Amino acid sequence: AQNCGVPILFAERGPFPCSVFLAGVPIGPEMKFTKALDETLIAQPNEARDQGALDGLIARYLKHDQSAWEQPPREEEAVLRKRWGIPEDYRIIFCAAQRPADANMLLHSPHFSSNGAFIRHIISAMRGLPKTALVIKPHPKESTSSDQEIMDAVEMARQLGVMAVCDRTVNIKDAIEVSTVVASINSTTGLEALLHGVQVVVGGESYYSHQGFTFDVQCSDDAAEIARLHDYIKNPQYSSSQQEKGKRGGA
Repeated sequence: AQNCGVPILFAERGPFPCSVFLAGVPIGPEMKFTKALDETLIAQPNEARDQGALDGLIARYLKHDQSAWEQPPREEEAVLRKRWGIPEDYRIIFCAAQRPADANMLLHSPHFSSNGAFIRHIISAMRGLPKTALVIKPHPKESTSSDQEIMDAVEMARQLGVMAVCDRTVNIKDAIEVSTVVASINSTTGLEALLHGVQVVVGGESYYSHQGFTFDVQCSDDAAEIARLHDYIKNPQYSSSQQEKGKRGGA
């Protein structure tokens, strides 16, 4: 099609239930939310119409219990905290693991080669934070054979005095809603968390990162970078000006 000059649309499962991405570039961080598909085909765009459609989509997503992937039944926060052993006055950092062989991991994760490496980075940044716990959920489509690196990271956390648990059975929406910060390499969970108004740490490259409203990890093993993430988790507020300051190497 490229050789013949025929336009190409790449299609992939979307971040919302029953949604599909259609874009003129392969799905990845280089794809941006710009014009809707009908705007590319119709000469006269209607921004008010498109914004209304987007607002409606987000409202429908927030009202129901579905996520991009099938989820277990929802549970009350008190039930979850009891199962995790996390006191009610502790803040929760939620980390959504990803499929190790997924293209987003293989092609768009320049700082971390595995879920374990990313989780260890988060744990290192959590050292010394009072009343803060980490909850990790493996990807629902990944077999339990991949859980060992996550369990190794949980053991590392305990040795460093950081409370951490791994839970395959938590509904992703429950995990987001009880959390102060959601951490992901570049999963759609990050986008879901943003729609819920939760602060997001992005470990790789994503279509929703580098827009000024996520904390974007810049490297994996630098002490100053870990300190920067530590300060963010301690006081998770982010803005475009802070993001630019971080890119320039500011504190």
